[in-house]
Amino acid sequence: MRKEANVVQRLMDITDDYVGELIEEVVERYYSVEIELSEEYGRLLKFISRELAKGLFDHKPSPEEYEELLAKYKHPKYESMLMNVISYLVSVYIRKQERVRRID
Repeated sequence: MRKEANVVQRLMDITDDYVGELIEEVVERYYSVEIELSEEYGRLLKFISRELAKGLFDHKPSPEEYEELLAKYKHPKYESMLMNVISYLVSVYIRKQERVRRID
């Protein structure tokens, strides 16, 4: 269990390194009413990291595989695609959080 937690944390670190600024930009531009970034960034980053890993691979990627692919998509020609993907994932995160709040 501890090993998996370390892998998740490593994926989060890689996600933050490669697309953290883009996540912040998307939230500030489109979702600032729904998300208080200073309070929810860690949970949002964990969600996006897991969803990217699931969506980009048909297996659990190693941190090295994950980083290699994110480095590829960091190229400027993929910026608008990546922004759309991040925006979509943020919207899914918001919907899931709203469902949790309704249950509480």
